[in-house]
Amino acid sequence: MAPIARTVDRRHPTGAECTFDVIALSERGPKTLETTALGAAYLAGLAVGYWKDDSELRANWQVDRRFEPAQDRARMAEMRDAWDKAVARSKAWA
Repeated sequence: MAPIARTVDRRHPTGAECTFDVIALSERGPKTLETTALGAAYLAGLAVGYWKDDSELRANWQVDRRFEPAQDRARMAEMRDAWDKAVARSKAWA
């Protein structure tokens, strides 16, 4: 997944921290909360030539916070196993 597409909702930092412990990745949280609306506006602007390319859009992106995995590898593996089991159980609901 491209880094510009992976963003974290900074309104829910605890959930983000837990998620990044489970998937063992670090990530950045944007200053802009409404990334979906902003993305739509960026695409519209690209379509009509307001911006020449995505490098102009990337220059607008600002980091509010970085999220890093806080657990040791063994604990992250346990958390990932529990996550995988929960996902498997939830598939029976549909």
